Amino acid sequence: MAGAGALLDELRGHLDSISQDPSEPLDESMIQRFQLQLTAADISNLLPRILPPLLAFLPSLRPQDAPPIRRLISRLIDSLSFTECLGYVTAQSLAQALESPLPSINHLALDVLRKAGQQPSDAALVAGMREVVLALVRQWLMTPEVEVAQESSKILVAMLQVDTPLSPTARTGIPSSASAESETTGPSPRIGGGGGGGANEVVTGALRGQGLMWRRIFEDRGVYAMLFDLTSAGDIGSAHGQESMRQTSLAQSRLLYLVATLVPIDFGAVARSHWRSVEQAHHVSAHQGLLEYALAKMVDATDVLMRISLIETLVAVLRAPWSPSWWVLGADPRTTTLAYLEARGLHAGVLDLYLPSESSMLPVVRMLDGAVAQYVASYAIFYPEHLMAAKHHGSLLINAILARLVQGNSFTMNASDSFHPLSTDPMTADEKQVLVSLPRTALLLNGFKGSGSEAYHSWSSSSLSRLSLGKPDPNALRTLASLFRGPIGPSNFPRSGTAWDGVMPTPLHHDRAASRALYFCWLNRTPGFWPDVVRHAETMVLPEMALAALEFMAAIIDASWALLPDAPPGDDPETDVRHPTEVELRLLFGATSPLGLPTTGLEAILSPPVADVVLPYLCSPPKTFTSLLHGLTDGANATNQIARSKYAVVTLLHRQMRRAAKSGYTMELVAAAVSRGPWASRSAGGGQVATMES
Repeated sequence: MAGAGALLDELRGHLDSISQDPSEPLDESMIQRFQLQLTAADISNLLPRILPPLLAFLPSLRPQDAPPIRRLISRLIDSLSFTECLGYVTAQSLAQALESPLPSINHLALDVLRKAGQQPSDAALVAGMREVVLALVRQWLMTPEVEVAQESSKILVAMLQVDTPLSPTARTGIPSSASAESETTGPSPRIGGGGGGGANEVVTGALRGQGLMWRRIFEDRGVYAMLFDLTSAGDIGSAHGQESMRQTSLAQSRLLYLVATLVPIDFGAVARSHWRSVEQAHHVSAHQGLLEYALAKMVDATDVLMRISLIETLVAVLRAPWSPSWWVLGADPRTTTLAYLEARGLHAGVLDLYLPSESSMLPVVRMLDGAVAQYVASYAIFYPEHLMAAKHHGSLLINAILARLVQGNSFTMNASDSFHPLSTDPMTADEKQVLVSLPRTALLLNGFKGSGSEAYHSWSSSSLSRLSLGKPDPNALRTLASLFRGPIGPSNFPRSGTAWDGVMPTPLHHDRAASRALYFCWLNRTPGFWPDVVRHAETMVLPEMALAALEFMAAIIDASWALLPDAPPGDDPETDVRHPTEVELRLLFGATSPLGLPTTGLEAILSPPVADVVLPYLCSPPKTFTSLLHGLTDGANATNQIARSKYAVVTLLHRQMRRAAKSGYTMELVAAAVSRGPWASRSAGGGQVATMES
């Protein structure tokens, strides 16, 4: 402690000397020595003597001196609360630090403001500092420094989150035709329909804010207008210094991130009108607000990178009702955000990019494939009932999506402007993402034709037809594992207490039955599939493929299946497909046994011919790797990982057999493999090297 105290006067004198003679260099070694000798007790005792001169030194700080000074001040204030920091800094000094051209000084102000995101009362204090909020928003949107922008964004979001009133009406409705607040009388004192509530009121275990920061952002015209003006590519944005398209794109991407983050917290506040003159200047519809501007008006359609960011934001908005912050309200999510996107043509616009058309085949549109596939997959996962009933340009949407998966991206135009597939290239990762998100019932109906003894599975019209294992493809095996395992439960849907509690739009039983039927249709098409899976699992030189094969085995063992109906439930008048029955599936597979096909994944594994190849592999000692792997850095690690995964599959098989009360020789064989553990050894020969000793 004495060391830091002894250096204090010397450091203060050095700073005074620099202030009087700017040409004198900063002694960084002195600052480092002082910082190294500081203890918690030193900081508490010396803070009033050292922090004020350091802060007074900031306005005259040279660029090269900013980083060491920032590190020292950050160390000194690290243990202080936000209110304690206000004993040394003012709102004016914070705003000046945020507006400094030196990133280190910006970070100092952010170090202080970060503390305000931990308590509603501190966020409320910042909300009262208008010049600080203006400077924070301006710096966040306009700074070319990525780290400063990211930290500003995190702080702004943290303060809004902690200051949320958590009103039950804040996130449940789409902006109505009610008129916006008059700019003469000013906005309402309430935000998002939220009430006041003390800063210390507890709601579901969280401190409840007063919404003061929300009011500052959305109901202060200057701050609200900045969100529009600084992200506009038009004349208004240029008037605020936005000369570069690159800088405009950066500001737009930052606003999109904020919108995606705030929609689950308070959809109503982000979506509805607050200052009509601001919104009208940026062509926003009547009664609409920041959300419509960001999603439908802001982005230039020719900016491909921004369109990708926009679609990713649409995904976040689509998923918003399933976020924890939305669930706590118990709101029915079925119509909120999807209906909002539909009403503005945004939902149909993304689907147009995915489905075959002349415009969707343009190279620039193909650059959007990843983001578009993510949107379609999210839509299928979270809104399956809507997907199955929806129409797109007069046809059933689900049929168009399935046809798109069958045909892929290769199309040609004929004289009548109709599209035809050119090839059956293997599925891309984006297509697999969409495929596994679709209701299994739709996938089954897509390929099942005929009826009774004439029933058959049309492989050419099946969406699974382009999944190929001709070349090692771990993702293809993982896709099949996901498809055949069956739905585990309504894990993607709202938790208890919501309007959808326990309800799956596509009934669980139907999807479980479809998963089982798809598995047997696949085996009927590829009779040598299981020997190939085991071969992949044993191929140590391709560890990713081996691990994927083991994951597939685990998925079938743990599959959640059900039986198809005994009688046809009736044809769908909207389509040319029909619902298959259990009898038709048995006939398709050639099952002559009165017991029919295996009814569970466990039975499928334990029944021949699958058991004849899978059980000997699973119950054998761990695989060794050959001398071909000798010298490869990751060879042993990969082999050990495969051994662990294989043991996990054997353990899962044993657990499922015990639950099913299995006994006999097979049970003894599996139990013995479990008791040996993952590292059982065997005699090595023929140039093989064991990976683990007993």
